[in-house]
Amino acid sequence: MKQYLLSVLSAAIISAVVLKLMGDKGSRGAVGKLVVGLFLTFTVISPIRAVSIDDWTNLPDSYTVAAQEAVAAGEAQTKSALQQSIKQSCEAYILDKARGLDVALEVEVTVSDDPIPIPVSVRLRGRVSPNAKTKLSDLIEKDLGVSKEEQSWI
Repeated sequence: MKQYLLSVLSAAIISAVVLKLMGDKGSRGAVGKLVVGLFLTFTVISPIRAVSIDDWTNLPDSYTVAAQEAVAAGEAQTKSALQQSIKQSCEAYILDKARGLDVALEVEVTVSDDPIPIPVSVRLRGRVSPNAKTKLSDLIEKDLGVSKEEQSWI
């Protein structure tokens, strides 16, 4: 970059000197301005020659790959957040129903890996009367769709 700036600055100084020597009037002045303009244009544009066309052809591919990776990462984060949200909502729902029956439980819900996660199993830990256990088990099956076989009581 430093070399580029020095070459442009040098070309500008040389151009100013040439224009001053040639004068502004007549055909010499017009030809001088044309030559100086072409010289300055060439000096400013010349670094573009170093850019290879191959570099430009791979550019869209690299952006496409980077964009696809970003989309995949975003989808994974969204799916994980959705799974966590559904898991926490189901656990809070079960704990709320358990409190309504005066039961203290620890609850862990497992959700599916589907595009829209659903609860697939529930693990419950705590002292529960047979009556409260039956009521909670029925609520979990009816409201959350987790069969009694997928409910683990510890």
